[in-house]
Amino acid sequence: MLAGVLILAALLVAGELRGAPLSWPQRLLAVALFIATMLHIRNLGLFCIVAGPWAANALGVLLPREAPGPARRWRADGGLAAAACAGAIALVVLRARLPVAAGEAAPAVRDVMALHGQRRVACEDFSWCSRFAGDPRVRVFLDGRTDAYPAAVFVDYRRILRGDALDVFARWQIDAAVVHAKGPLARALRAAHWQLLRSREPQVFLRPSRAGTADKSEFERLGRVLTRHSRRSEFDQRVAQAG
Repeated sequence: MLAGVLILAALLVAGELRGAPLSWPQRLLAVALFIATMLHIRNLGLFCIVAGPWAANALGVLLPREAPGPARRWRADGGLAAAACAGAIALVVLRARLPVAAGEAAPAVRDVMALHGQRRVACEDFSWCSRFAGDPRVRVFLDGRTDAYPAAVFVDYRRILRGDALDVFARWQIDAAVVHAKGPLARALRAAHWQLLRSREPQVFLRPSRAGTADKSEFERLGRVLTRHSRRSEFDQRVAQAG
């Protein structure tokens, strides 16, 4: 995809140098869309739509040909159009007959969603976490809606990709991770004794002793509440006796 953008940009530059210059508004628009494409791949289509006719104009200057007669031009253009239509129809038919791929992460996502309770999940490929969008019990560290996240999240995400994830997971309270089976992150989680829930690609790890920690903290909280209630009751009894 990047090669296609660079080819169009090169044709625009070559046209500027060889006799097919753009107007200044067109140049500014082309530069702005090229920068937008380099910042995010979703802008690629917009750049190609706008720059395509300008690149075709540049090709007309860069590759001059003798003008054919009307009949020859009609046969050449008609043949190309017919071939393009036939190819497009064939691609549509073949694509319609293929089953819709569930994606390599779908089984791992199902395994996580089958777990009980609330979950905070991090995915080594953040597009995998987009599959949790329909589950209100799952909160993700980063998913495909990248524009909605602050820069600090991407700083931590780069640390996760390097395998330096334990501090990041502790800070964000991550208790499940969907990771590549062979990579620095999987090795770091195995070294930290995270529980392996799914061994196939991609793997799913759970933070160790999650249930025990949650139960312990809940009992401690309940114990503090009962202690305060007991002390309050003793105070009320003394006040009543003094009255």
